[in-house]
Amino acid sequence: MPYNDYPQSASDNAQRALDFKAERDIDCGTVVGWTRANQLASREAISDEIVVRTFSFLVRAKVYDTGEFEDSEGNVVCGSVMYAAWGGDPMMEWTEEVMEGWNAEEESKLTRAAAGELFVGDFVRWNTSTGFAYGRIVQVESNGDLTATSGFSMTGTNDDPVALVQIYDFDADANEYVERRPELNVVHRFSTLTKHDEEQRGSAAIVERRAVSDIGISNEATRTVRGYAAVFNSESEDLGGFIELIKPGAFDDVMNDDVRALFNHDPNYLLGRTKSGTLKLFVDARGLGYEYDSPETTYANDLLELMRRGDVTQSSFGFTVKKDNWIQRGNVMFRFIEKVGRLYDVSPVTYPAYPATTAGIANRNSIPNDDLQREPVEQSADGNTETPIQAFRIRLIKTQI
Repeated sequence: MPYNDYPQSASDNAQRALDFKAERDIDCGTVVGWTRANQLASREAISDEIVVRTFSFLVRAKVYDTGEFEDSEGNVVCGSVMYAAWGGDPMMEWTEEVMEGWNAEEESKLTRAAAGELFVGDFVRWNTSTGFAYGRIVQVESNGDLTATSGFSMTGTNDDPVALVQIYDFDADANEYVERRPELNVVHRFSTLTKHDEEQRGSAAIVERRAVSDIGISNEATRTVRGYAAVFNSESEDLGGFIELIKPGAFDDVMNDDVRALFNHDPNYLLGRTKSGTLKLFVDARGLGYEYDSPETTYANDLLELMRRGDVTQSSFGFTVKKDNWIQRGNVMFRFIEKVGRLYDVSPVTYPAYPATTAGIANRNSIPNDDLQREPVEQSADGNTETPIQAFRIRLIKTQI
């Protein structure tokens, strides 16, 4: 809903900053910041999104505010000017109150989970001192203990089981949710958790990243990089309470996606793209492979040198999950990815999650054909638990200065 009931003192602060800018012709702030100042000074209605962005900026910018637009030597203090442009202390207090009201309203609608209502693979949220936290259940215990990454343990019962939950973070710029790395697991009783549904999670994608290793180098003069981003039926390392395997056919529906090749999944280090023809993907009996011709850029040349030295020998991919199965075998939880929903990128990486993916400077014959994977885990008919991964929604305060 639009808001125009913010404090008059916030509007006065914004106008004071605008007047100072006009008087001194200063080079402080950004177009976004001065647009916000004009909105507040004119007492325009602002949206929920602007409330969040304003609070986020003011919380981070407070440390740069001295209370004065000039220092003792007459130099402009841009931190103070822009803090006032966004409304200053009165606006920060008001936006915080508005968001606390949102959390209270959402909290009143929550229905806490009872025994038997949550399963491994479900996304959940719970209340914290600063709002809500979010994650995915990776283990459930109704007659024993589960231990968090911190070492804190909790005992589950039949009436109120305990869940081991893997924390996820939200990238506001990319509008996607990703697992925190390194993994961070917490423990909570079912009675403190609420399951998410599609309506609550919104449109943001849940992007997961996995990696696997081994390299083939045929000729130091070539600039063609070829590797496997995913290997079928290869066990991952412990991903924070579970081990993962990708089933053959998982990528059948996403081979026409617009995929990028990136270094370490960083969009600032673009190496190739399927849409432009500079990145080629293929699937064979072994897994998902990729090949690109290195661009003539500084970072691509640096990466090639790291590959020649043997410092970078592993590959990874970013994806969403369309269908998976969770299976408990003894004390180990296994996740089988049967269908990928979308493929975002393939990347040479510094650290892998799977031990069997490859990247290297190579010709088409330089990648070994023998399987370097562990023995695949057979799915058991006893105790199978199939729960489609459900996305979740998080409000993270992140903005642009």
